[in-house]
Amino acid sequence: PIQDTRVQVLKMAGNKRIEASICADSMNRIAVTNDRITQIFGDEGTFESQNDEATGQVFLKPTVENGSKSLSLTLITEQGVTQDLTLK
Repeated sequence: PIQDTRVQVLKMAGNKRIEASICADSMNRIAVTNDRITQIFGDEGTFESQNDEATGQVFLKPTVENGSKSLSLTLITEQGVTQDLTLK
């Protein structure tokens, strides 16, 4: 059985940083509706990520070294949307 499937749906806001809560010790899925994430940037060593080329989704989790500190990331989509994120 799947446990605790918290889903957050956030509206993209290219002109401001949006915040989301993530799980610190397992993979978190990030997807953009009707678009594909092509790149994700953040401070090196603060997170691990895997890209799903087929769907354009990204799976990420904070590194042990990052601990419970927030992640500051920027993602860019196939359609050219750039979004800054703070993941807590």
